[in-house]
Amino acid sequence: MHSCIWKGLIIVGLGMTFAGLVCMIEAGFYKTSNGKKYPSFPPIRPEFTKVGWVLIIGGYLYQIIGVIAS
Repeated sequence: MHSCIWKGLIIVGLGMTFAGLVCMIEAGFYKTSNGKKYPSFPPIRPEFTKVGWVLIIGGYLYQIIGVIAS
């Protein structure tokens, strides 16, 4: 049971980190009505950037806790 906990924490942490990176990438693209995407700076959707940072930091914390628990 103990091995499942730390492995689960690391897997969840990696998933959260990946989702955060995807959010931050999507924040920097402008989508037109015909489906084309264009990069933009600064990000078009800054709320995606904030959510991305929360997911990345939370994911890193889960990974650290999982490594400590192992």
